[in-house]
Amino acid sequence: MNNIFLNFWNTPDIIYWDFNINTQDILSNQLYELKEDLAQVAFLHGTYKMDIGYYPEFSVDWKLQLLLLKNDDWINYLEKLESNDIIDLQNNIDILINKYKLDSSVLYD
Repeated sequence: MNNIFLNFWNTPDIIYWDFNINTQDILSNQLYELKEDLAQVAFLHGTYKMDIGYYPEFSVDWKLQLLLLKNDDWINYLEKLESNDIIDLQNNIDILINKYKLDSSVLYD
């Protein structure tokens, strides 16, 4: 498993993981892996969730999307960030972890 989340915090609660994108290869070479549902990770006993998807799936013409939810509210999500590549995605994850204090020291309160 290519777990980019482990670069940012210790053992998050992985709810769903189908993130099989090779970070060493360009996205256009991996269209079969560019799906709407890639990963979902919970923080603070599920109060916060990060959801990663690729929209539209199987296309090189769009973006990786990162949503931050609180209390499973998909309509009024806290943040929606889009990334052009894996490095941008990692930076956006880091931004949200720092902004909402979701690092490993507060994973469980």
